[in-house]
Amino acid sequence: MSDDVLRLSVTNDRRSLPAVRLIVGGLATLTDLSLEQLEELQLAVETSLSRAVPSGAPVELSFVVRDRSVEVTIAPVSEAALATGPDAEPLSLSRILGRLVQVAEIVPHDGVPSLRLERRLNEPVGTAG
Repeated sequence: MSDDVLRLSVTNDRRSLPAVRLIVGGLATLTDLSLEQLEELQLAVETSLSRAVPSGAPVELSFVVRDRSVEVTIAPVSEAALATGPDAEPLSLSRILGRLVQVAEIVPHDGVPSLRLERRLNEPVGTAG
């Protein structure tokens, strides 16, 4: 069985954020995410857009709702956006996402580097990976 995918193509700017928030919120309610989990997913998506995609650049967000999770893929992104290791900034994107979602990883998507985020229902968040 294949998952239904909702795709949203926008310009990465402030005018697009309300549409992104509305879609994330609407889809997250289909999985019974708590209000806190929903806000964490929205913050993860917004932070990813602000740090991994240049302002004004075209971006595609793909949303997949499963029984117990919501997956968001953002493309294209900077592959360096999730830099980790001893030289990573204290407020690096990977550290922030590690507190908001269970999965945050760079993956190929339609031939370009993409950021895949996954927020699971009733699972603790620690270090994304």
